[in-house]
Amino acid sequence: MERTCELIKQAKEGNKKAQEILVEENTGLIWSVVKRFQGRGYDKEDLFHTSLCGEHQAYNAFLAMQAAKQLWKLPYDAMKDAVRKTEWPGRMEALSDRFYVDGAHNPQAMDAFVNTVEQLFPTQKKALLYTVASDKDDETMVRKLLRIRPQVIVCTELHNNRKTSVNEIMTLIEQQAEKENVPKPELFAYPKLNDALSYLFTLSKDTVILCVGSLYLVSEVKEYWNTRTNNQEAEHDQL
Repeated sequence: MERTCELIKQAKEGNKKAQEILVEENTGLIWSVVKRFQGRGYDKEDLFHTSLCGEHQAYNAFLAMQAAKQLWKLPYDAMKDAVRKTEWPGRMEALSDRFYVDGAHNPQAMDAFVNTVEQLFPTQKKALLYTVASDKDDETMVRKLLRIRPQVIVCTELHNNRKTSVNEIMTLIEQQAEKENVPKPELFAYPKLNDALSYLFTLSKDTVILCVGSLYLVSEVKEYWNTRTNNQEAEHDQL
């Protein structure tokens, strides 16, 4: 995992060799989508390159390119370049080499999130920061989340009138784990987001941290992360 994270870091900095290695070692995921469309008159290279995480994003990029081709006759090279550079904040967004946020807040989005995590981190230790709005289908979402077998789930609360209490969330997780006959993760309750994140950052470096369940949560986590990063940079500059 450390090697892959280092390659990702180098690739983001423009290292061509690192980009080539990542492509060579992770082509199976995207080609699994490409193969679905072979023999249907499509250029398989149209689908291959996207910077977004997850098979569903490769599929979405393909559909967008085909729509653009039909509606606006855009040149392929321009579309491919745009897809490579596309970023979608809050959708499996990497804030660091082991810290991700995803705004999945309904069963369909949770399916996509779970599939992506299973593909990207099949054997790594996983810790979740989870909360959900009170008007969502939380039972179905939790049931899907448990598929990725997280070792730890840290429950927190939204800072608005749609919040679900950490006690309700923990009870639901315990019930669903028993119902689905899957290992119950270690559960922690931190109503305050800062406390929840502070705990998560004490976990071992080989643990992938995934924040999911609400777009409100993504916004608050990113604000916390940016403040934390800026403070660390300021402290470093003073040394």
